[in-house]
Amino acid sequence: MSRLENLLGAFALALTDRLLGAGPAAPGSVSERAALVTLHAHADRPVSWLGSVLGLTSSGVTRLVDRLVAGGWVARTPGSDARSRQLTLNAAGRDQARAVLRARAEAMAGAVRGL
Repeated sequence: MSRLENLLGAFALALTDRLLGAGPAAPGSVSERAALVTLHAHADRPVSWLGSVLGLTSSGVTRLVDRLVAGGWVARTPGSDARSRQLTLNAAGRDQARAVLRARAEAMAGAVRGL
């Protein structure tokens, strides 16, 4: 591996750490932040869609959605059939998603400023 490849790999790992750590204190988990940002970009999607995008099992996405609903960021609404539910960010969820995106942008700007 060349020195440049090694430096780029180290930079990518450091940047990933900064981006994963970026964001407001709540919601606390990386999965919750990812879900909020994903739902902000793709409104009114089914629970199963969110699970596949985030690589979660059915039970995992259900627990995640339960936390988002309990946090007051997401509402479940009827889906296309009796078994499915759509996810909609409410005002607090949209605010939280925008805060996560701002924190990520600040982390990225700080990382590339020295380049």
